[in-house]
Amino acid sequence: MKLAVDDITEEQTTLEFSESAEDLARRLQQGAPDWRSTAPLDCQITHYRAGDDLILTGGIHGCLIAMCARCTEDFPWPLDTPFELVLLPRPPSSREDGELTADDVAFGFYEGAEVDLSPLVCEQTLLALPTRPLCRDDCRGLCPRCGVNMNTTPCTCEAATTAPRLGGIAALWRDK
Repeated sequence: MKLAVDDITEEQTTLEFSESAEDLARRLQQGAPDWRSTAPLDCQITHYRAGDDLILTGGIHGCLIAMCARCTEDFPWPLDTPFELVLLPRPPSSREDGELTADDVAFGFYEGAEVDLSPLVCEQTLLALPTRPLCRDDCRGLCPRCGVNMNTTPCTCEAATTAPRLGGIAALWRDK
């Protein structure tokens, strides 16, 4: 979804659109491989202008599929995240070496006659995701010995009496 900069006025305007699942899925695979997008995300953005600055506020709503970091099962994860962005006109680059300045990192910029909202929606979606997705807070994960999902199947492995990394020391004590 692209928004013409000249169409953004000082009066607040609300725009609703859906972000394609395919584009978001491609971007998620690059930045967050434990996440998948199978359905479009609903976006609502209110935009207005303050001088040359563009102010965008809104929310992203939908459902993503995540792989649990403990049990590796897929589960639906509802996304409902608000955001606020201020985009400044990109100043001419004063650095010949292409190195980022503090302003490049602190602010969002736009250039040209259009603002592409798709990368902004993807960025805000990635920022809303937890770093370790869990299917539930009390997920028991996989058995470290047999690999069974302990949420669905009782594990029949005997409990380890010593930590595996201390096994060599335990063997020394048994040999005495």
